Amino acid sequence: MKKLFFGLLMASNLFFSQDLKVMTYNIRLSLESDKENSWNNRKDDALALMSYYHPDYFGVQEAVPQQMTDIKTTLTEYD
Repeated sequence: MKKLFFGLLMASNLFFSQDLKVMTYNIRLSLESDKENSWNNRKDDALALMSYYHPDYFGVQEAVPQQMTDIKTTLTEYD
């Protein structure tokens, strides 16, 4: 299934001759025990990075609900 989806995605990209930017980002879950590396201290930089690269599609790993809320609130052009 993964190969089929990727193949269809690549075929549609070639057909329309457009660039497709896909990004995956391990934002690391939000733990207060991380102290200076906690989400509250990292989120502005992480969101700025995602905004800077402005991919067509992106996925995140290890996100907890509050992090997803922060992403959706800041990057409003994504669903």
